[in-house]
Amino acid sequence: MNFKARLGLGAILVLTFLFLFLIDRSVDQKSAPSTQSSFLRAYDPSSVCAAFSAPNTTPKTTRNLDSEGSVGFATHRLTLDPTVSLAPGKTEDELLAALHDDARSRLTRDGARLLTDHPEKPAGYRIGYELGASRGAFVVKPTSSTVNNTAHFNITIEEMWSEAESHRIAKGHS
Repeated sequence: MNFKARLGLGAILVLTFLFLFLIDRSVDQKSAPSTQSSFLRAYDPSSVCAAFSAPNTTPKTTRNLDSEGSVGFATHRLTLDPTVSLAPGKTEDELLAALHDDARSRLTRDGARLLTDHPEKPAGYRIGYELGASRGAFVVKPTSSTVNNTAHFNITIEEMWSEAESHRIAKGHS
């Protein structure tokens, strides 16, 4: 292989590497916290669950965040699974309604536009919203029957962030 052919092949390899590196960086950037709404980043049901907890107990919550991204969009799914030993006189339905009300007030405080807000069948609530460049849904529902006055819930927040929407907002269009 002559020098010009090697130089051309080397240039192609360098350009390919740079292209793949930039695409990879773009994916990482799109799944970064900057593409998550303030609500998704900060939501924590602990204070609501604590208000319904039996004396001398602490609610436990597992938290899992999955994010994926590509050029122009990112998706995020936050799953929270609170377990609460209910205080005497407190019910699962009351806690479920309190978690719904808490999410609704936090979304409103953060400036979200609520698109839907309705009960889920057979139990639970769903709130659809737009917040910044993200569209999302908050869903809370019981995962099993209350046994020994212990309630188990699943809270899911799913969002999709759009780069086009982000640019539109940055230009001052709402």
